[in-house]
Amino acid sequence: MWKKPRYIRPEEQIYPDRCMLKWQGMLLSDHNERIRFDLIQEKTIPEEKYHTEAELDDWDALIMQSRQSRREITIHVTRPNEPPFQITGTVQAIRGSRLHILTGEGECIIMRHEVEEIR
Repeated sequence: MWKKPRYIRPEEQIYPDRCMLKWQGMLLSDHNERIRFDLIQEKTIPEEKYHTEAELDDWDALIMQSRQSRREITIHVTRPNEPPFQITGTVQAIRGSRLHILTGEGECIIMRHEVEEIR
């Protein structure tokens, strides 16, 4: 099997080898640029939160109880570019992935993917 030579005599080199001196500046600046880009991405893209199947099943049960027996529930909602908030009311209707909640101020529509927690 052929082994890569670890040392090449200077007279056999095609051009003078400066090892990493030639690349070091570029690699460092590219690396720093990528780190800055990654940090900006981490700050601007919110981390997606996934809920367990048990949580989703519990939430579905609470939503159905609220709808059938007019029981009030509190829903914690997160929407992009808005601070998190909560709504307390009864579920009036479920249409696809939208929940129609009747609160003291009127009806509010919440998408299921915006729900952070239900109590």
